[in-house]
Amino acid sequence: MYAGIDGNEVIAYDFDGNEQWRATPENGDSVSHLVGGETPADGVYAVTTAVTSTGTDRREWLAALSDGEERWAFHPKYLPFGSLCEPVVAGETVYVGASDRRVYALSATNGTELHRFETGDEVRSVGIDTNGEDDRVYAASDSVYAFE
Repeated sequence: MYAGIDGNEVIAYDFDGNEQWRATPENGDSVSHLVGGETPADGVYAVTTAVTSTGTDRREWLAALSDGEERWAFHPKYLPFGSLCEPVVAGETVYVGASDRRVYALSATNGTELHRFETGDEVRSVGIDTNGEDDRVYAASDSVYAFE
């Protein structure tokens, strides 16, 4: 089980409630979303948020954490300020939507951008259907989009 606490910290617990590790992502001031990988060895993916000094804008990162270490972090280069939605994980790929109207497919291993999908407006959520022959990714934006 994973928990995000004040101070931009993520804590991993076993099912008996014993703390396994703590990690503080390098970017951000608070954790807004936590999503576990498909297996405990995959770790957790955290969306972290930092508010600008004027308090009017925020910047978000997606960080991959495991065993108390940050493996990689992602922030879309086309999104100087804005938000990321809660990511989803399928196999070796992490999908996350952004307020820059894109859905990003990232390598779960190192955060490298594998694909980018365009939508008509800010992406509010993403989902994935792994029951078919190919994974199909869905994005809620100005419409619902499906990508393979």
